[in-house]
Amino acid sequence: MKFFFIAIVSVLLLKQAPHTTQLDGKWFLQPVLPSDTATGKVPYIAFDTKKNRFSGNTGCNSMNGKFELSGNSLRFDSNMITTKMACTGYNENAFIKSLLRTNGYKFDNGVLVLLFDGTELSRWTRNLPRPRIYRA
Repeated sequence: MKFFFIAIVSVLLLKQAPHTTQLDGKWFLQPVLPSDTATGKVPYIAFDTKKNRFSGNTGCNSMNGKFELSGNSLRFDSNMITTKMACTGYNENAFIKSLLRTNGYKFDNGVLVLLFDGTELSRWTRNLPRPRIYRA
């Protein structure tokens, strides 16, 4: 009886947990530098692989566009649309250029890793990262 109960609970938890080996859904940037979250927002991206579209936030502005997916190859369309708010202290151009350089991806222990020719560009997680406190 215990085994049956544990099995049911496990199945329910698996259904509720975001999938970490599929591209579909929302991913949050794992900040590396203080400037990654200079606006107080954590960038995120949400993929819809059925429509080959993405939406999200750069950490400053909303963004959306199209992408191409084939196996482990991933490319963002350069005709990305973003809102145009000014965000002091945040280099949005560097963020967008990094996305546009992406030509592949992989999963590393539930983390989405965007790649350029096999080199890691950024890491993304299903859970909103806890804010880091940086000291000078």
